[in-house]
Amino acid sequence: MSVLGGKVLLKKCKGSHIFDGYLLTNLVNFLTEFSASSVRLFRYMGSFAVFKLYSGLLETESQLSRIRESYLQKVDGRLTVLKDCLDGIFKSIFINRWRDVASEVRALCIDELAQWVSLMPYKYLDESFMDFFICGLADKASAVRSSSLSALILFFVQNIVPSGVRRYILKEKQRFFESLYDKDVNVATLASCLMVEIARGGFETFETSEGEKFEDFVFSNNWELAVSAGKYLIMKLTNGVDIKKFNGFEEDFADDYLRGLIVGITKFYQSSKYHDRAGFLVDAITGSHKVLRKLDLMAEILLGSEAEGYEDALIEIMSFSAKQCYAGVKIVRSESRVTCVKQISAAAPDKECSCNLATLFSYLSRLLCRYSNNDKNLVKLLSVLLCFKDDGQISKEVNDEVLSDLFASLKEIILGYCQIDVMEAVAGVFFRYKRLPSVSAEMKTICGKIMSEVEQHLFSMANEISCRDGDEVLLSLLEKCVVLGSLVDIRIYGLWFSSKKCTENFVKSLPDRMYIKILEMQFAILCWELKSLFYHSIGRGEKNKAWKVIEEHGDNFLRSVHDLSSRRPQCICKFFNQETMWSNLVALRRLTMKLEEEEGAFREIQVPPLPFPSFLAPNFFLQNPHEALPLLIDWFTLYREYRSETVGSSCEKLKNSVCGLFHGLFDADIGSFDMLEVIASFGNLFLNGYLSTVDFWVLLDVYRKVGKKAKEFLHSLMLKLSKSDHFGIAKAMSQVLIYSFLKFPVAEDEYISQVAEGFIQFLKREVHRRTMPEMVNLIICYGIMAYKYRIFGWFKQVIASCKTITFYLIAYLCNGRCVIKISMIARAAIRALIVRFWEISFSSAIIVV
Repeated sequence: MSVLGGKVLLKKCKGSHIFDGYLLTNLVNFLTEFSASSVRLFRYMGSFAVFKLYSGLLETESQLSRIRESYLQKVDGRLTVLKDCLDGIFKSIFINRWRDVASEVRALCIDELAQWVSLMPYKYLDESFMDFFICGLADKASAVRSSSLSALILFFVQNIVPSGVRRYILKEKQRFFESLYDKDVNVATLASCLMVEIARGGFETFETSEGEKFEDFVFSNNWELAVSAGKYLIMKLTNGVDIKKFNGFEEDFADDYLRGLIVGITKFYQSSKYHDRAGFLVDAITGSHKVLRKLDLMAEILLGSEAEGYEDALIEIMSFSAKQCYAGVKIVRSESRVTCVKQISAAAPDKECSCNLATLFSYLSRLLCRYSNNDKNLVKLLSVLLCFKDDGQISKEVNDEVLSDLFASLKEIILGYCQIDVMEAVAGVFFRYKRLPSVSAEMKTICGKIMSEVEQHLFSMANEISCRDGDEVLLSLLEKCVVLGSLVDIRIYGLWFSSKKCTENFVKSLPDRMYIKILEMQFAILCWELKSLFYHSIGRGEKNKAWKVIEEHGDNFLRSVHDLSSRRPQCICKFFNQETMWSNLVALRRLTMKLEEEEGAFREIQVPPLPFPSFLAPNFFLQNPHEALPLLIDWFTLYREYRSETVGSSCEKLKNSVCGLFHGLFDADIGSFDMLEVIASFGNLFLNGYLSTVDFWVLLDVYRKVGKKAKEFLHSLMLKLSKSDHFGIAKAMSQVLIYSFLKFPVAEDEYISQVAEGFIQFLKREVHRRTMPEMVNLIICYGIMAYKYRIFGWFKQVIASCKTITFYLIAYLCNGRCVIKISMIARAAIRALIVRFWEISFSSAIIVV
């Protein structure tokens, strides 16, 4: 009965309750105690029940073992079928498609294989499968190369690569270096990321020459590639130390390594061959690390002996670090890695930047004294002071004693220095911190001392019989006066009368440099007088009085410029070809503006909304072309009632009203060879992109007066302009062509034909731009002019160009990629119909439909 009960219990419970961890355990414990009873019968019954339970459990185990064996056989059979199927697919499909002619299919194979390796690394992560990725690096399709590099990066990031496979992959590391020079930027970027991931495993994997080549990519024009190279450089200099600790999460660690790391970066830059790209290095390093944000530590290193022999490089790095971290200046890298133009763009300052300003200013004061004889380093150190924008933070963190020492050093520099770039930098620092009380007082003292010396020298010179050619002291003082005149009001020091008398007495004997500096000083005085008139709240009577002074001074100034241009053309070229040229042009533009009186009321002229005196700053027009171009157009057009948009309305109106730069200064002797050189110097302004349509009209008006040499120059200038990649130049060029047809009886002139051909080539080349409708209108409109004046050679070119443009227009319309003004093209089609341009009108009609 007991045996039957035990079997029944096991049969009923073996499917569930035996394995619940409760019933069987408690039952065994109970029977164990029961079998150990002092009563013989109980011992017998307990032992018997336990043994029978054991027999039942053995039977259950036997049954489960048989079930497992049968299931394992079934699973093994299925696995065998799956393996055979996978092998068949891989050998018959993957191997063939991996060599497919379509790059999309090859890239798909690499991507899927990467997923398989990541899913089952124990099966696929071996040398045979790695060959597919390594061979993919040499594929002609960039998509396949990108997929191969992405897969290898994934394996190293997941840290699933065994040591044997790692050694096998690194045998092909030369291919990784070759990928850094890939023509596809994305491939090169991925290759740099792979190099960084490989380097995390140890720098012994790279040879010295290979690592140095990769480090040089911090100077690359590709930002992602440069940042990867920067990471590698930092890892090398820190010997692979945890970068999180280095970045400042553990300050004790950072203090131990920062100093040596900065020196290491400086030595690397000094030993590189890219000594003009410190900004690129700073941008690459700060893309992932904080080391170059410690300006106070850099200054401390400069004062010590750690950077001995590398001071120039460290100062340059420090200057760019301050500009990027505190002034928000960012290097804009060119898309091409072959050629690069260093450009600067404005960005938000880095909020995480932190250094002790009091310590930094104290160190800078000592550094300015140390490098007082080194112009370049002095300018770079001064540029650091110009990067801090928050006066409240400076006054809060930096005490008066430190500021006094700093500006005392600056005072000694500006009073004793003669280099113009250094003086401009020092004056900029004073102007930057002028809101601080101590700085403002110091600035007034310096200006008063310099201006009084200038006035004394000018007065003495004006009363002399002849000019002293070697008066270098006066020249130095004039340079300082010009620099300070762009920042502070110098009209109160009475310099105009003495300077005017000097220019009148010694117009022939005054040295060129001194004459130019006097003109610049007068120009600065005039600007401050204009500011007082247009920006200060003064009464009507005072305004009329001030305007009379401005008119008198302006006439004297323009007369001096005109006399200088007629008697000494080379000198006037120097005056306009220096850094302040653009501001001089703008100032002359403002001086020619007239005040109108209506019913006795004083009417103000609206000055262009440009904050004074920022337009006087060096390189302003290079850094702010969008603000500069309208000012130049204002200067070249001169009269308020005339704007460049009305060009072409009336030739007589243009002839009578336009008073351009050439007419204003060089009307009398325009045919002389010296004047031609002056015109050539201004022609460079046009070639640099600062162009007004009016000047083409002025040039062509001058065209009639000049001789053969001037004609050749003007023709070559127009040829260069017609090939320039600027739509505004193309529009101006079209106006020139029409004007040529009207003015010159010999319309088949060789030069004009070349200009026309260049204009048409420009339209063909730029047909994909958003300005395409305007181009279509231009080419059809001026094709009509060519037909009208029987210039059939150019007319044929117009027909061919219209066919090409029409084809592109239809293609862009079908793809929905172009915004086209239908009305403009319709007008061009109507014009074409009028003169029976059947081919053009048919194509245009298709577009309109």
